[in-house]
Amino acid sequence: MRVMTQTQKLSGPLVGLRILDMSTVVAGPFAATLLADLGADVIKVELPGKGDPLRELAPHKNDVPLWWKVTNRNKKGITLDLRKPDGKALLKRLLADRDVLIENFRSGTLDQWGITREWLQEINPRLTILRVTGFGQTGPYRDRPGFARIFEAMSGFTRMCGEEGGSPLHLGYPISDAIGGLFGAVGVLSALYYLKQHPAARGQEIDCSMTEAMLRTLDFLAIEYDQLGAIRTGSGNRSQYAAPGNIYATGDGKWASIAASTQSIFERLCAALELKGGMTANLGFGISAMVPRILLEEGHPEAVTWAI
Repeated sequence: MRVMTQTQKLSGPLVGLRILDMSTVVAGPFAATLLADLGADVIKVELPGKGDPLRELAPHKNDVPLWWKVTNRNKKGITLDLRKPDGKALLKRLLADRDVLIENFRSGTLDQWGITREWLQEINPRLTILRVTGFGQTGPYRDRPGFARIFEAMSGFTRMCGEEGGSPLHLGYPISDAIGGLFGAVGVLSALYYLKQHPAARGQEIDCSMTEAMLRTLDFLAIEYDQLGAIRTGSGNRSQYAAPGNIYATGDGKWASIAASTQSIFERLCAALELKGGMTANLGFGISAMVPRILLEEGHPEAVTWAI
């Protein structure tokens, strides 16, 4: 993480790229911050008053919102009321020399304020516009708001988390915000590359749906169902593909996360644990193939002890 002081200059491969970040909470700002970390000059815009709602979320230290602070590092901050004519006039001045606009208002909100794509690109024809929303700019859910947990649940992610036979589980971090932000940043870079290849082209409008980003990340679930009829459910910390793949208690009262997902890694694990012979020698096939679920993860530790 590259954190600038006021006396430091921007550095990195994106130096010279100018971004106006009008987004709030995590996903949109996350995309802008990824680009800022690489040297882009980012101006963060907040509505006057309370500003970005992320400022209100814990934790705080000396009244400073720590999550907001780290999520919006390497940015310059201003307030601007886009709903008022004066605010819109200032926005017009800011956009004249910006390359990218990032926003995550509910679909159609900026249009209602007269800040349409046509208005934006009349000011700056090569402006790249990233719109980050829960369900995209089109379709039956376009007007619905949402937060990370909604997208994680609708994508099926929470169903594959949690203990076997238990309820779906959310992680302790809004992972879909980070995934959506990453997809947004990749979209911006792709659009900018297109402009580089086509000097006469207009800037592109990127429709980044958080739910679709999660579905793309979990596309293995779709092919498992389509080809095998399999519906993934929770299995705790146990890997559903190979073993050993779990979190194990250690003799000194700590925990070890072990992933031996290939035969060569399993063999090195056996060597590190000073296990003689190994599964391959005793049973004729690798532990990462088919035995692991039966022996290691389904209540037959004595068989594993005997084999190794």
